[in-house]
Parts: sequence; structure tokens; C-alpha cells
Amino acid sequence: MPDPYRWLEDGEADEVRRWSEAQARHTRAVLDAEPSAAGIRERLRALFAIGLVSPPVARGGRYFHQRRAGDQEQPILYVREGREGEDRVLLDPAALSADRTSALDWWYPSDDGRLLAYGVSEGGSEKSVLRVRDVRAGQDLADVIPGTRACSLEWRTDGTGFFYTRYPEAGSVPAGEENYHRRVYAHTLGRDGREDPLVFGADRPPEDWPNVHLSPDGRWLAVSVSRGWTRTDVYLRDLAAPGAGFVTVVEGIDAI
Repeated sequence: MPDPYRWLEDGEADEVRRWSEAQARHTRAVLDAEPSAAGIRERLRALFAIGLVSPPVARGGRYFHQRRAGDQEQPILYVREGREGEDRVLLDPAALSADRTSALDWWYPSDDGRLLAYGVSEGGSEKSVLRVRDVRAGQDLADVIPGTRACSLEWRTDGTGFFYTRYPEAGSVPAGEENYHRRVYAHTLGRDGREDPLVFGADRPPEDWPNVHLSPDGRWLAVSVSRGWTRTDVYLRDLAAPGAGFVTVVEGIDAI
């Protein structure tokens, strides 16, 4: 399928920067000439000032949620000890960089609520770097894994590690394909992420978009693979059977 806009995916390329700047200038000129623009801007400012609160995620007696006041650029992640406990700041992305442009892209607490895997990107890049935080201490462990944009992650039930998706390092794939080749890996806490074994995705099409799902007992690992917007293939692996591979649940059917 022709993809004449793939070159725009390299946001650091000079030609992409020039194109983006030209588009921004044109958009600004059109909006500034619109008589109703000022009223729309004020209305949007008032609506955004309302703030937001996300639904809580319960793990091991702890409750995690995000909250943003109207004057905050980024929501803050809070944790509460028990339903009646006090909210405590677990992660404030604005405090992670001097220019306050860090963003918390995604987060996954472990089943027992002791640990939090999370991804932070800088300057709106959405190029997340995975880290793991000790929830009680509020400090990060040594684990740091780049290339985890829009990461799908499932903790092992014992909290010793997780399955997750990751993109390739620059230079390991043809130039221009760094935003493709999303694959599934297995990480054990304390291990260098570059040594994580590949679990799923070898020799798959570079456009595949796999996500991971783990059964509550930790035995069954499922990988759902989005192929475009109309098809999702599903594969299943029995983690209790040493050496077992993935079996196909559904494949090649136009269905979501």
C-alpha cells in the first residue's frame, strides 16, 4: 500500500521541521483572521480550567489515580493507602525536567501495588523511557528501558518482572523504520533491558502493533496484534509449559 507521508514520521529531520513550521504559519494566519477565534479561545480556556480526575486503579490495597488542576500542564499521579487513606503524590511529571515539558505517557502498577512501571517522554515527543518506581519509598529502581512509546505491559504475578512492548534501537533496523518493528519482550527486575529476551514478533511485518495480556493466575500470555484498523490476530502461550510456543487463536480475519 502506498504511504506517501511516511517521511513525516521522522520529527527530527530538517525537511519535516520545515514542513511543520510552514503548516503552523498557515494555520496561524487562518485562525488569526477568523473573527470568532478569540471567543473560541476563551471558551476553551475556561473548559480546560475545570481539570480532570481519572478513575482509580486498585492494586494490593492501594489506589492509584491521576488528577490535574485547571492551571496544571500535566496531570499528577497519586496513590492512596486503602480507601480511606490520604492521597500522596507518587509521580509529578512536571518536576522531572527543568522546562516542565515531561509527560507521563502510561503507567502500570504491579498486582501487589508495591511497584509501578511507567513511561515518561520529553517535549511532547511521546518517545517514552520505561522506569520502575518503589511505591512506598517513592524512589526509582535501576531499571531504565528506552523505546517504549505507547507501551503495553503486564506484570508477572510475583512482581519479579513483566512482559512489555518495545521499539528497536536506532541502527538496528533500516533508516526510517525506527517507529515500526514493535515487539514483545520479557524483563526481569535488575537486568539490563538490552539483554531482555524477545518473546514475540520475530520475522513479523514491521507494521504489526502487538499488545500483551496475562491471565489473572499468570499462566496464559496472550498477544493481540492489530493489523491496520480492521483486523486483529490473537496468539496464546502457556507459560507453565517449558518450551511451549504460541498457538494461533484467530488470524487473517477482518474483525476487531
